Amino acid sequence: MTRKQLRSKTGEFSFMLRPSGIEGVGVFAAHAIQKGTYLALFPGEEVPRIRRVNKRNAKFVPRYGIHRGGKKYLCPADFRRMSIGWYLNHSQSPSASHKSYRFFALREYCPGRGNYD
Repeated sequence: MTRKQLRSKTGEFSFMLRPSGIEGVGVFAAHAIQKGTYLALFPGEEVPRIRRVNKRNAKFVPRYGIHRGGKKYLCPADFRRMSIGWYLNHSQSPSASHKSYRFFALREYCPGRGNYD
């Protein structure tokens, strides 16, 4: 793949959900992405919120939230409308990293070679 074929911008059609080789569902790129590119995984800069685990949400919060200590988790504002970024999986060799939950590509990415973990 040539440098010109790698994109330095992502949008709402840049990612898709598919079965993951790691666990459950994973986030996959729909086109080639250049290293360092901002990954638009949370449209409109969705702001996650802190939730406590209780009887009503015990099934969803630990599974989709990010543990913040005790019974507190960082979670989607609405579980019925989760952004694609909430489906990122953990990996020993991640392809994306974040700073204040703004994600960037850690390496060049070509579809068919792996996913964003």
